[in-house]
Amino acid sequence: EHSPSTYNGFITDQPILRDPYERTVIELRDSGMSGGGEGIFATQDIHAGQLVAIFNGVRHPLGQNIAKDCDTDEEIYERLSYNIHMPEDEDYFLDIPPHFRDRRKYCATLGHKVNHSFQPNCDFASIYHPRFGRVRSVVSIRDIKKGEELFVDYGYDLIRCPDWYRDLHRRQMETTRKV
Repeated sequence: EHSPSTYNGFITDQPILRDPYERTVIELRDSGMSGGGEGIFATQDIHAGQLVAIFNGVRHPLGQNIAKDCDTDEEIYERLSYNIHMPEDEDYFLDIPPHFRDRRKYCATLGHKVNHSFQPNCDFASIYHPRFGRVRSVVSIRDIKKGEELFVDYGYDLIRCPDWYRDLHRRQMETTRKV
């Protein structure tokens, strides 16, 4: 049933009804990344260019400040950590509000659970989904083996980003220099 999110806080009419395609391709488990929380993992071998996850969320018009009640940079980063902008031809972004971040409250799509890596195996794209309408998606950029965790590069600006992102970048650069 067609049930796209709206601008008034509606995410979908059945927030715990999993997307049938995602159920065959990915699962949610504890991330292998330190501090990563939950992550998504391949339940089968995945080919480069294959759709692996959907990122639905509440729609917000571009320019709307959903972090206006936050006082510190870290609070702002936490509040904005589950939103994603649509491509340039759209006038909205998608957000998983804090009360929907627990998988017991929302698991209709799991694209918002993909973790960051500076060496990603996936990238964000967009699709028209029969249930959610135009949303973001996660697509593999290389072949992925069953059991591998899926990652995208969040592409944050290193000058204005969460501390964990800057720390991870520094650690990865140190590791790269040692090789």
